[in-house]
Amino acid sequence: MEKIKKIRKDIVSMSVFLAGGLCFAIWIIPAQIPVRGNQGAQAFTSRTFPYIITYSICVVAVLGLLSTILQYRKLRSDPAMREKGDKGEQAFPVKSTMEILIPYIIFGLIVVYGVLFRSIGYIVATVIILPVMLFLLGCRKWMHYVCAGLFAAMVYVVFKILLLVPLP
Repeated sequence: MEKIKKIRKDIVSMSVFLAGGLCFAIWIIPAQIPVRGNQGAQAFTSRTFPYIITYSICVVAVLGLLSTILQYRKLRSDPAMREKGDKGEQAFPVKSTMEILIPYIIFGLIVVYGVLFRSIGYIVATVIILPVMLFLLGCRKWMHYVCAGLFAAMVYVVFKILLLVPLP
């Protein structure tokens, strides 16, 4: 039954992402990002990147929603799941204090990252905060750290060199 509850939560969250993406694409982006007169005829406008991100979120939400619905139907049709019920499951699982505090610590690290980003720059702030966050989230494989570092470097290259966005 715990799997079914998780799948129901996933269905709701995917639906929220889809609805939010559609709201952004239909109302928020056109209302908040103006397109100048001669800019509308160009292939790339100030709305292009937000639309790409928004439509990507919508596509991922639809795929996640379909996948989750298929899992839900599979579990609901499984006779072993229906007979099992809630027997043998603990009503309120006991969590350690650290498990309870991790989301708050991560939030605090995000705030610290924002402050460091403004004061010492993207590269140094990312080098300091990224490994700490990965460690707190339970990543122990060095390959995850390498991939996260490469992704951060790619973001830097895209924004600083390709898009010419000044980073602190």
